[in-house]
Amino acid sequence: MLGVTPGTASADINQAARHIGQGLGSAAHTIGRGAKHIGLEIGHEAKHVGITIGHAAKAGGLAFWHAVKGKGHH
Repeated sequence: MLGVTPGTASADINQAARHIGQGLGSAAHTIGRGAKHIGLEIGHEAKHVGITIGHAAKAGGLAFWHAVKGKGHH
């Protein structure tokens, strides 16, 4: 075999596997960071939507309360 010994072949395979593993780990890390950013953006927007809905519910509740108490139109 053209100067390739079992030990050399094993070392080459281990090095190739390490390279592949590092590449996959790096890609997974990058994807994870992107997913985290997207999740934070969604959470931020959801917070604003929740606040808006809360304000609308409060205004609706106050309008209902005033209508029940007869304070709406004089």
